[in-house]
This record gives sequence, structure tokens and C-alpha cells, in this order.
Amino acid sequence: MGAIQTRLVQMRAEGIATLLKAIPILEEVNDRRLLCDAYNYLVNAYRMDGNLNQAMYYLQKLDKLAHEMQTDAERFRYYQAKAGLLQESKKYTEAIVYYRRIIDMLRSGYKDTRDYEHYKRLAECYLAVNNSSQAYEYLTQAYALRDSAFHTEQTEQLSEYSVKYQTKEKELEIVTLRQEQLEQETYMLRHRIIVGSVISLLGILLLGSLYARQRQRARIAVLANAANEKEREFLELQKETEQRLTRKYIDGLESERERMATELHDDVCNSLLALEMNIRTISGEESSDLSEQLGLLSNTRERLRTLSHELMPPAFQYATLDEMLGDYVLHLALPEGMYAEYHSTENVDWNIIPKAVGFECYRIVQEAVSNAVKYASSARIQVKLALENKNLSILVTDDGKGFDMSKKTKGIGLHTIWQRAETIGAKVELISAPGEGTRLRVNVII
Repeated sequence: MGAIQTRLVQMRAEGIATLLKAIPILEEVNDRRLLCDAYNYLVNAYRMDGNLNQAMYYLQKLDKLAHEMQTDAERFRYYQAKAGLLQESKKYTEAIVYYRRIIDMLRSGYKDTRDYEHYKRLAECYLAVNNSSQAYEYLTQAYALRDSAFHTEQTEQLSEYSVKYQTKEKELEIVTLRQEQLEQETYMLRHRIIVGSVISLLGILLLGSLYARQRQRARIAVLANAANEKEREFLELQKETEQRLTRKYIDGLESERERMATELHDDVCNSLLALEMNIRTISGEESSDLSEQLGLLSNTRERLRTLSHELMPPAFQYATLDEMLGDYVLHLALPEGMYAEYHSTENVDWNIIPKAVGFECYRIVQEAVSNAVKYASSARIQVKLALENKNLSILVTDDGKGFDMSKKTKGIGLHTIWQRAETIGAKVELISAPGEGTRLRVNVII
């Protein structure tokens, strides 16, 4: 059954499943011949489906079993499966070797009803490697074998059809005579059938069928509505759970940012300030020149202060999202040779943006710009804020080295961006390619 199903395109997947069920049984009873057949059918089925990895896997099993058995039938099946798979993989030179082995077996007396196909496939492989003379020679042999096979087959079919035709002709004569006799016997019986009874019976059957069909439709509709309602409730519960967990994660993240900002501002920065004042006092008393070290200490303290301000939650009760982003980009601590610029839509009332939306948008920009500074090796970073017809749009671009999106997995930074966007119902679009920079766009309806 598996062999038949794999030959039909619409049943090939079902045939593969049938063969996979058969293999453990064949292995248990140790029927190696049929096991070779099963592997061969699986190789051909996976090859025709384009699944070359699975085809190669079962070809290796067939190879091992065929070499163990050392019989012409199993060896021929292995060569046939191996050659077809290599040709499908466009390894024409290797495929030619196995097709030549098949033809050698055919010329040595091995029988195959479709031997002309192997000659034709060998001609195709020679043509693929630009050996036109060999391709022409084997294609000519293939046509000759096919014509011979078709002629023999047609002669046998004509002979068989002739016998069947004569037999059917005699049977038809007998059936015709019997039919005439039965028609005479039933002629009077037909007229005795009560037309009204037949009509009444048909009416009852029709009404019963309509009633049963209507009840079935109603039952199906009720079940469908119940299933849809259950699915809707499940999706709502799943969405609420995901939003709650995301919100909890982001709240924890903000709490940790605020704690770190407070520690940096109130503890580390103040300690550095005290250290700077002590050094200035000592340098004044001893008349030593520590201006360079003091400048470095002062710059370090300012960088820590800036970092603590970035970690602190933005105060949207005192400033708009436009003002906060402009100030953030203006005071970015960038490496030498890198600069950032900020643009926003003019003549817009930025106060209409809800604080929750503005807060998440601010954090998204922080994360995107931080990624560009750390990893992009870019010379220019742009941040654009636009508001049109209640559609708030944020665009962060850089001209850095970019990355391959098909290989790049979402890191913690990108994962956080997606989580923050999800909490405010925003859509995120990320475009990047090696050597073409990165482009992040966030759109949210306010």
C-alpha cells in the first residue's frame, strides 16, 4: 500500500507515513528483501517531494543493507535510488557513475520493464555536464528501447483485448436475450405499481432527509459557536497573562534602573566630588600640578552623572516626549568620530501623548540608540519623532555595519524593545543587512 500511495502525488505524504509504519515490523521479522524495498520507496518519495536530507538518510540505510545482502535485485534498487537522488541534487558527475552501473547490469541480463528510462536519465546527466555526444548516444538508445517496449506491450494488449472483446460479445448476446425475456415478464408487473404509493413514499423520504439535515446543521452551528467562544476566551486569557508578565518584567527593570541611578548619583558621584575637592586642597597646599588628573576625575564624575540621569525614569509631568528625546540625544556621550541628530514634527502639541506611551517610547529610543553606539560602528545616528492624525511614529537609523537578520537572534535589548512596544499596542519594524546599517521604526495609535 505504501508503494502505491507514494506513486500518487496527492497521497505521497500518506504513503510515506505507511512505509514508516512498515519498517519496524520488517526489522522485527528480519525480512531484509522487503526492507530494501521500503527504503527504496522512501528514498524516491522524499526525492520527489524535494526533501533531499531525508532521502539521503534512507539511502544510507539502503546502501548498508544492499551491501550486506549482495544480491542483484537489492544492488539494482540501491543504484537506482542513489543515481536519482544525486541527479536531483545536481551532482551529475556522481550520478553518471551509478547510471552506468545500472546500464551494465541491464546489458548483463538484469530485467527492468522501464529500462529505457535509465538510458534517458543518463543522457540528461551527460547533457548537464556538457558532454553532448554521449548524451545523444544514450538518448538514441533510450528511444529505441522505449519503442521496442511499447511495441511489445501494445501487441500483448491487442491480443488480450481481442480475446476479451470476443468473450464480451458472447456475454452481451446472452444478456440481451435474457433481458428481453425479463422485460416481457415484468411488463405487466410495472403497470400494477401504484403511482400514488411511490410518490407518497418519495415524499416521506424527502421530508425525513430534510428534517435530519436541518437538525444536523443546527447541531453543527451550536458546536461551532461553542468552540469559537472557548477559543476567544482562551486567547483573551493568554493575552492578559502575557501582558501582565510583560508589565511585571518592565516594572522590575525600571525599578532596578532607578535604584542604580540613585546609587550612582547619591553615592558614587558624591564620593568622586569629595575626592576631587580633597585632591584640589592637597594640590593647593603642596603646589603640585594635578590639573590633568583632576580634569579626568571631573569628566568621570560628569559621565557617571549623565549615566544616572539616563537610568532615571523621565519626568513627563514636567516635559513632553519631544523635549525629553531632544535633550537625551543632545547630551549623548558618543565616541570620537560619531555624532547623533534629532528631528521632530513641527507645530505639534506633544502634550496629547499619554505619559505611559511617552515613557515606553523614550525607553525604546534609549535601547535602540545604545545598541547603535555599542555594536553598529556607525558615524551617524538619527532619531526622528513624528505625529500625524494620532499616529505616533519613531524612527532610529544608523549607517553602521548592520547584521544578517536571517542569522541574528533577538538579544536582550531587542527583546526588551518588543516587550515595551507590546505593552502600548505598538508595531515594530526592524530592517538591517550587512554593510547597510540598521533601521528601527515604531508606530503606535494614541
